[in-house]
Amino acid sequence: MEGPIIWWAREHRLHHRYTDTTEDPYNIKKGFLHAHILWMVLKQRPRTRRVDISDLEADPIVMWQSRHFPLLAIVMGWIFPTIICGILFQDWLGGFVYGAILKMILTHQSTFFINSLAHYLGDRPYDDRTTPRDNFFVAVLTLGEGYHNFHHIFPSDYRNGVRWYQYDCTKWAIALWEKVGLAYDLKRVEQSEIERARLQELQKGLDSEMKSLPQAKPEQSLPFVNALEFKRLVEGGRMLIAVEGALHDVGDFIADHPGGLQLIKAFVGKDATNSFNGGIYGHSKVARNILSLTRVAILREQTETTDYEENSKIPRDAMPARYLETR
Repeated sequence: MEGPIIWWAREHRLHHRYTDTTEDPYNIKKGFLHAHILWMVLKQRPRTRRVDISDLEADPIVMWQSRHFPLLAIVMGWIFPTIICGILFQDWLGGFVYGAILKMILTHQSTFFINSLAHYLGDRPYDDRTTPRDNFFVAVLTLGEGYHNFHHIFPSDYRNGVRWYQYDCTKWAIALWEKVGLAYDLKRVEQSEIERARLQELQKGLDSEMKSLPQAKPEQSLPFVNALEFKRLVEGGRMLIAVEGALHDVGDFIADHPGGLQLIKAFVGKDATNSFNGGIYGHSKVARNILSLTRVAILREQTETTDYEENSKIPRDAMPARYLETR
């Protein structure tokens, strides 16, 4: 009862081509009810865009169904279920109420949820730039059609649920029809492209989360400082150390240094690159992240490099055991 094939396919192609725009027949941005049912019952503004349906117009079965749709809809949607229940179960009224009317209502609402709920709630694992979403509830109602984000990103693929755990019995039925010769030339997107799209979307989400965290100042935005200026800043009370050509102000971190206060103090005003990179201790990625947040300037030239053991300020029992084992 949802219209002939050619009409439904035309609207569906318009929806795919102009998703979320004013040319989208069931544009979710006009509201949930519009996308669900109002687009079919209310008069829409004249269309300014078209889609090619010449392949459907050349199909004799599609055109036959279009010409005889009213009769087919009444016979197969209302009369046939009533007759089946009447003959097999002697329940003509039940066949009409449940097999015809209730079946039609439930089928319609389930189908409409693809245009509304599957554009409103769910995940977007392949592309979040438009509204289509993967919705398990809709997939259950529609025998697998609820993985709508995948469908919009890979519209030529006959599948909707491509993960092993996704419920898509329509896909299984079509695959079975292919085995027995009732379906052919099934389109399958390369798995590598599916994974690429999924990973790109994951990366975009991770990048967005990363940007919400405290960020180190870009090197190009930092001032340049020479060795003499570095020395003067330290003499003026700044707790600065040099690592890999950058100056780091460790004043707020020095008391929390896991290696102890004296260890990090020994490098104030000096180059700690060698020791930081494994000469004394191979610092973790987290330590490097913390260090990057303390970066305040770029050092124009190399300065004095300090070795722990040669610095008399640090007693041997303050040094890491790993360092002492090498001596």
